Amino acid sequence: MDPGASSPAQSRIGPILLAPGYRPRHVVSIFFVTCVGVSMIEFANILTPLILGQQLHIAPTKQGIVAGTLGATQQIGTLLFVMVAGALADILGRRAMLLWTLIGLFLCLLAYPFVFSVTLLFVLRFLWGLAFAGYSSSSTVAMDIPDNRSRGKFNSLALLVPWLAASGFILVTSRWPGAFRGLGYSAHGALFWTCFLVALFPLSGAIVTAAFFNDPYKRALSATSAGVADHSRAIFGKIRDVLAYARGNRNFGLILFIGSVAR
Repeated sequence: MDPGASSPAQSRIGPILLAPGYRPRHVVSIFFVTCVGVSMIEFANILTPLILGQQLHIAPTKQGIVAGTLGATQQIGTLLFVMVAGALADILGRRAMLLWTLIGLFLCLLAYPFVFSVTLLFVLRFLWGLAFAGYSSSSTVAMDIPDNRSRGKFNSLALLVPWLAASGFILVTSRWPGAFRGLGYSAHGALFWTCFLVALFPLSGAIVTAAFFNDPYKRALSATSAGVADHSRAIFGKIRDVLAYARGNRNFGLILFIGSVAR
């Protein structure tokens, strides 16, 4: 058989050949969930000035300092959890990890309208960073979908589509608070309904994840006799493996360093 030929069981989406066992519905579902995740990342930038100004009544001269510290707090949460999240995704399954992080984003959005102190806002942004770390580590399930011969084309599409969708999402949702104010809602009411409607997106992403995702790397914990200590050792063992590989492979170490700087 020609090694460049596709199996009759393999599906295509235009020029993109999918790996055996994957269908177009899997591509649509992962793209939808990825669009949701990227949109939620950007939506946090809309929430910050609304909460600082309208809900916490922080003076405009101090909002920049608070917003910058909030962003740093979120990044700290992401950096602290991202390597553990990747190891957890390998053990629990990427599908399960992605499901729980989308539910975490959903709950955070529901909590935002009830934040009436700066301390609680910092806690919520830290949790948002943890959820984003889990999302980033588990969304790599998308790379299992394309055949190796179409991985480059698929990756380009997987980068382009979510950011285009997120741009449209932000253009629309950024107008919702003003629209609710125009309908006669108070500032708090406008924030509440905006957050409630946006929270439906990660909830729908969680439903799609539960219904349509394949996870060939899932390891059922109930099928093993290993305890919590064994799984903890496995998680930190994977982190040690990554760091050891970075020391032995200068190119990988450079990528790891650049990723931290970019983050």
